[in-house]
Amino acid sequence: MNHSRKLGTGRYLQKATVTGRGVFPLDMLRYDSCYPTSGTDVSSLHASITEPRGTFSVGLSRVSASAHEQWTTARWASFGWTLEEVQA
Repeated sequence: MNHSRKLGTGRYLQKATVTGRGVFPLDMLRYDSCYPTSGTDVSSLHASITEPRGTFSVGLSRVSASAHEQWTTARWASFGWTLEEVQA
């Protein structure tokens, strides 16, 4: 299912939620070219780094050139985090 939303000529917004335990894998932001969606998501990401106890969920967004660009779910899983695409 395509969860992308067209922004303009050749640009699409994609969103996902990642959930995991322990320290958030910061390099995944670069790897998937994404960023936390809201201030609440930034706070969750920060808490996972400063107090990495429990489970954290972080909403992510990215702008891509293709409506069908895939998130790297297997790479997220390698860090112990699951990714679920959500409607943009």
